[in-house]
Amino acid sequence: MRDLIKDEHSRGEGIQDQLSDYADETRTLDHHYKSILVALERDLTERPWIERGETLTTRIQNLNLDAGVLMLPIGRNDGLEDEMRFLVTGNGRHLCRILVKEAGLSHSIAMIIPMFGRVGRLKENQNIEITNL
Repeated sequence: MRDLIKDEHSRGEGIQDQLSDYADETRTLDHHYKSILVALERDLTERPWIERGETLTTRIQNLNLDAGVLMLPIGRNDGLEDEMRFLVTGNGRHLCRILVKEAGLSHSIAMIIPMFGRVGRLKENQNIEITNL
């Protein structure tokens, strides 16, 4: 009889250990679930993408007119994606059109589309507005 009671006690301790493991797993999953909800709400309110016709203000970080490329200090975190096209304006004047060739998290490399605008007016560190086409 004592052996039977000891066996039941040891099984009870094993079940208690399993229950405490389940409680830890439940807390971990609950934390993960809540963090996903926060991220989804942030995406809903902050919109990490750019819609057609939307304008962003930025500056030209680097410029190489000979190669026809420029670098912007905005990237995927700001909604830019590869192959997006933008109209570039400065001081209310149409300067050029660009095609994003490589969008990093916080910077982008864009090709200046030839035959559109006044490319000669582009300057390094110039404040510009880009409008998604």
